[in-house]
Amino acid sequence: MDMESEARSELTVHLATDAGLLAIVAPGELALTLDDAWWTDEDSLVAAANAGRVVPIETGEGGGYAVRITFEGLNERERRVAAQSAEFWLRVPEDEEVAVVTGEELSFPDTPGAATFWAASGSYNVQVTRLRWTEESDDEADDDALPDYVVRLRPFHGDEDPPEIHYLPDLSIGGDI
Repeated sequence: MDMESEARSELTVHLATDAGLLAIVAPGELALTLDDAWWTDEDSLVAAANAGRVVPIETGEGGGYAVRITFEGLNERERRVAAQSAEFWLRVPEDEEVAVVTGEELSFPDTPGAATFWAASGSYNVQVTRLRWTEESDDEADDDALPDYVVRLRPFHGDEDPPEIHYLPDLSIGGDI
């Protein structure tokens, strides 16, 4: 099945981290990492992100976070409270499950993560958006709680180049622009 015709799906996962880092990974790509603590070094994490091996989500502090993974864009409610966004890319070498993990789990390439979702092989543009859900009116917030982050995966177009980062984007609560 090609990436354009793959079934669209979404997943919301709740994660707790002490390290202030969440990540999206194709677990097979982490097997290439030799050093267990590579993810604690910003230069190593930036290099892995630029290689399409990991999508780091810098939360700024430990705590519990909700992350919605989707192949569609932000919905109207999310667009109204969207804060900063960052663009990454992810390489999925074979049709496989992609994992949503905490930074601590990046030390263990065989860890399945808190949740997984299927993705066709190929390269994906990945946009991570932090939501300011606290800015919603009480009526909206009572309906259904918004996640802290929305991660959108979109298959690369034929002539698209992967985005490159030079530092870890600040997607923390205190990182509003």
